[in-house]
Amino acid sequence: MSSKAQPLDIVALLQGTEYEDRAPALAQQISNAGLDDKRFINDLPMMGAGVGGNTYDLLAVILEQMEKPQPEPEITDAALALAEEHGLEDLNTIEGTGKDGAIIKSDIENLIA
Repeated sequence: MSSKAQPLDIVALLQGTEYEDRAPALAQQISNAGLDDKRFINDLPMMGAGVGGNTYDLLAVILEQMEKPQPEPEITDAALALAEEHGLEDLNTIEGTGKDGAIIKSDIENLIA
């Protein structure tokens, strides 16, 4: 069984870039348009002035940020054991509900249910 992919978090993705201040509005626009990650990447250049600035530069920054390695999430020993037991490999896609976003056993149980 594989883990469910989390939607693109444009606000977190653009944190620390020159587009950080535009990220919340862009995230809202993406949500309002009902775009998934792939359609968002494809449609961004056509969004034009709605995202402000040069959309091709923004797209380059987003793609660059997406290619950066993601830090390993914090996960409890019990959650890790259960994830391994069920063949869940990409723990970066699991949203943890424990302290500071740590993945806990119930997060894995909910995913495999």
